[in-house]
Amino acid sequence: MQDRRRKKLVAPFYLKLMRLNSLTNGAALLPEIVKTGRKVSATEVVDLLQDHWRPRVAGAWFSLFHDDGEVAAAVLQALVTSLGSLDAPPLVVAAVVLHGEAALTAIETYIQRDSEQDWGACGFAAAAAEYLGATGSRCVPTDDDRANFARMLELALQVRAR
Repeated sequence: MQDRRRKKLVAPFYLKLMRLNSLTNGAALLPEIVKTGRKVSATEVVDLLQDHWRPRVAGAWFSLFHDDGEVAAAVLQALVTSLGSLDAPPLVVAAVVLHGEAALTAIETYIQRDSEQDWGACGFAAAAAEYLGATGSRCVPTDDDRANFARMLELALQVRAR
């Protein structure tokens, strides 16, 4: 992907959608996410997901427009290689939307790594694992983690439905 195209896909979105920022910015940004996301190819999404955290944030949201197996696999790979709270929450939500219960292994891998390194998204990921039916996570999600996950999941489902 050309640098100019990458910047067009990443720069307008990553700060507003990283970590839990979509909870504040997502509703207002929804039309632009949808408008742009519909034009992003599966190949471009995979490319974003294979990059560092900024492109991964955008790639996680744009992945919601694809049912392509390669995109879905790239979401899981990005999640298990995530280094923390900057990109993990959007990746966790994308993994749940695209994979359902099949995302549990990747989510649990992330939880283990986060709990060892204290990256800051362990509770959020544990809330997702709990939502998918897992018990006994290395992190215990708080009520805030559960609420934040539920709100981000709802936003992701709204994006996917448009």
